[in-house]
Amino acid sequence: MDIIKIKDASKVYRLYEKPIDRIKEAFSISGKNYHRNHYALKNINLTIKSGEITGFVGKNGAGKSTLLKIITGVTELTEGTVSVDGRITALLELGTAFNPEYTGIQNIFLYGTMMGLSRTTMESKLQEIIDFADIGEFIHNQVKTYSSGMFSRLAFAVAINVEPDILIADEILSVGDTAFQNKCIQKMKSLMEMGKTVLFVSHDLHSIKYFCDRIIWLDNGSIIEDGYDIVGILDRYERNILPNRSNRKTEVMQSSVSDLVKIHNTYFVNREGEKVSRFTVGEQFDIIIEYEILGEIDDCFFGIGMKNSQTVYVNGLNTKLDGFKPDITLGKHVLKLSYSGFNLYKDIYTVWSVCYNPSGTVVLSDYIMKDAIEIVSDRELCEGITNIEHRWSKIK
Repeated sequence: MDIIKIKDASKVYRLYEKPIDRIKEAFSISGKNYHRNHYALKNINLTIKSGEITGFVGKNGAGKSTLLKIITGVTELTEGTVSVDGRITALLELGTAFNPEYTGIQNIFLYGTMMGLSRTTMESKLQEIIDFADIGEFIHNQVKTYSSGMFSRLAFAVAINVEPDILIADEILSVGDTAFQNKCIQKMKSLMEMGKTVLFVSHDLHSIKYFCDRIIWLDNGSIIEDGYDIVGILDRYERNILPNRSNRKTEVMQSSVSDLVKIHNTYFVNREGEKVSRFTVGEQFDIIIEYEILGEIDDCFFGIGMKNSQTVYVNGLNTKLDGFKPDITLGKHVLKLSYSGFNLYKDIYTVWSVCYNPSGTVVLSDYIMKDAIEIVSDRELCEGITNIEHRWSKIK
């Protein structure tokens, strides 16, 4: 069943070079325009089925947030139509409906009223919301006294616990600390398992891969791609937004993470145990990950990703998929990934290691380690990106 239908939708904003131009235009006898039209959305046609988990990607200003606000009714269309069948909870601008003079408890009931829920219904959900927000006695204080973190935690807790038919989430993984993010993720997963429709926006492409079964790529207010080939569309999107790297030196990318796990080093060694970064097609080699567990954790898993010089995601392995349990006791450890035969064809590959929490959506390590490896060949073996083991024979 189609739960959201958008037809020929456009959103146009009038842009003025100077504030006075707006007044000039309003009082112009000749009807002269002093503005230029900016299309935040242009001729969007989109249908979302009930129960679909749809991810939206695109650069800042691509139109993602505008589209979600159109669906929620926060923003009106300039042209076209949108129809929604079901109650929506939107995690867009958290807490915009809150009254700063009210306590946290009072704002919970206020939100419920705005969602069309009875007081009896909200009373049945009250303790669950309080426990989810986990802000202690501040729940009885006026919201205007809250820190930004407490405000966001309460707003998220209320919004996600009212059992919507449609959940719209825009960059929710930036809310709170890692523990709270994990709780949000588990709640989102439970809603998905209940068959709720979810529209999910995130710059964290790993989260898009993990959560979504459909992806929509927006750029300049238009849909570039829409489909169920998550990996393929994300690969093309990344190639579009990421320039080819000319500097092949090791780089360390900082990530918004906790302090529980730290990857200190990642490097390549040949079968003689020597650190090298240049191998021949088919040669056996190992990737070594040196890491440290700095606090008690229930579980985690390590992964290795690889892209070629054209930023095509050619391979991704992790301990979770392989059923391997890394050592997560306190202290320093060394993990080894051995390739028995590396048949990717000659190129320069970017390789990265990372540690994730059990859900696979929140990075636990302080740094994502990235380096480059060069694969060479002394003769032409094939065309493409991999030299598949093969043999020729004569039938007759």
